Amino acid sequence: MVLYATSIHNRTWVLLTFMALLITSQIFIQRNVAEQKTSGEVINRAGKQRMLSERILSHTYMLEQSDQNYKVSSELLATTLAWYESHYSILNGNLDLGIPAPDETLEAEMNGLNAVVEKVRNLVFDIVNQKQNNYAQVKENIDIFLPRMDLAVAGLALRSEGRVTALNFLNLVSTGLGFLLGMLFIKMYPSDEVRIVD
Repeated sequence: MVLYATSIHNRTWVLLTFMALLITSQIFIQRNVAEQKTSGEVINRAGKQRMLSERILSHTYMLEQSDQNYKVSSELLATTLAWYESHYSILNGNLDLGIPAPDETLEAEMNGLNAVVEKVRNLVFDIVNQKQNNYAQVKENIDIFLPRMDLAVAGLALRSEGRVTALNFLNLVSTGLGFLLGMLFIKMYPSDEVRIVD
């Protein structure tokens, strides 16, 4: 009788363990890659927020320095609406833009900016409707908004960096375990000898 049954049984378990490790690590890695992509979308959107904030200030200043200009007023209104929608896209998520709902930390930090966003929007509507030009108040509120938004996004970037570190560690561990299981598989491979039990 040939004694290969135990060796084949052990090799099967080694292969199944290796496959389970490989599948589990890939599920975890793919999920985190998707999270990284969405974090990148939020960071890009925050960069757009910064640019739109600067445009709001620029258009408001131009209107303060000159008579009411229809073109500048309409650009200010369009920029402010884009800025407003962008803020709420980061806060609530926007699947059309590829922005998921934020994590709890980012949501809390962005919620803290809602009053400032509403204030800027109302000030801009007053400017466009020629009620009064409040450039100083718009600048004051934008100066509050930008550092706090930057801090919220920097926190998101740090959390994303932590996920990258975890992915690198998982990759190292799964590669090492794969190598060890491969070595174990080779060691269990039956030799050319035929052993017979009496």
